[in-house]
Amino acid sequence: MVRSYVQTPENWDRITRTIVYNKEECLQSMVCAGKCLFLDTCTIMQYENLSTDSKFYQYISDTYDMVLVTRTILMELTSEDKYMKEIHILFLERVHEAKRLYLFDEEWSYDYLKIAYDKTDKEFNQTLQSAIKFAISSYTNIIKDFMSKENCIKYFNERHPDELYTDFFTNIRDNKQTGDSMGEELIAITAILLSSVPESSECKFELVSNDRQSYMMMRSTKQHIRDKYGWDAFNCKTTCSLGFLMFKNQYLELQELRDFTAVSYHDCNVKLFGAGCNDIECKQYTLTLDEYINTLNNDKTFKVIF
Repeated sequence: MVRSYVQTPENWDRITRTIVYNKEECLQSMVCAGKCLFLDTCTIMQYENLSTDSKFYQYISDTYDMVLVTRTILMELTSEDKYMKEIHILFLERVHEAKRLYLFDEEWSYDYLKIAYDKTDKEFNQTLQSAIKFAISSYTNIIKDFMSKENCIKYFNERHPDELYTDFFTNIRDNKQTGDSMGEELIAITAILLSSVPESSECKFELVSNDRQSYMMMRSTKQHIRDKYGWDAFNCKTTCSLGFLMFKNQYLELQELRDFTAVSYHDCNVKLFGAGCNDIECKQYTLTLDEYINTLNNDKTFKVIF
């Protein structure tokens, strides 16, 4: 069954009592932030099962300056009845209590760039066009399908007098379909755009995602940003790599790490990229949850990458 998506859920007032929807405040916070955390749909739906006293909340409070949910992720969290479920909202409330949480429209990337650069809209459009071309060539069918001949003329017209960000992101969100990866793909494009503003600190923008299919997309995005802009602006974490950091930084005891990992892998094998004492380089592991915990307990050199 094909479901329809809405860009503004019916319980918008309820949502915006939890998530801050204020462009000026969000952008100013982003400019000043050292680390910004994006959450994707699967992460929110899994982490809403964490206990209310989970150390996850303390970790994001200590580590990040702000948390963001994009408009497309909001769409994916909205049910067929056009309402976001209360269980999603309650989780986001707990996140917001730990660290200020913003709803971020992807087209606000344009306004972020305008704060940093004194450029024409034509020049800003070229930054967007470059990101779209990379996405088409590297990992996406969604944008490729959206870029019909008419849209190619529209969005790659160098003589276009106005900014294209609002039109592009609004229209592509209208094309969202069941089961696609539009949320992650638009986060990747947004990361490329935001990363065009150089910073002194590494990995200013991070995403937590357990979508294994998105791994190569996020990896290629990270490499593209490094090659194009010359700094490590973007990083992607999974439950495994995030839990590993929380364990190594003494936020979690071993049993707590098991409970945290179980929210994403309670009924399936843990799949990760890592390296242990006998590994020459990073490789993919598929372990039961108990095997994963025993590996971390018995091999103190083991490191989870993704």
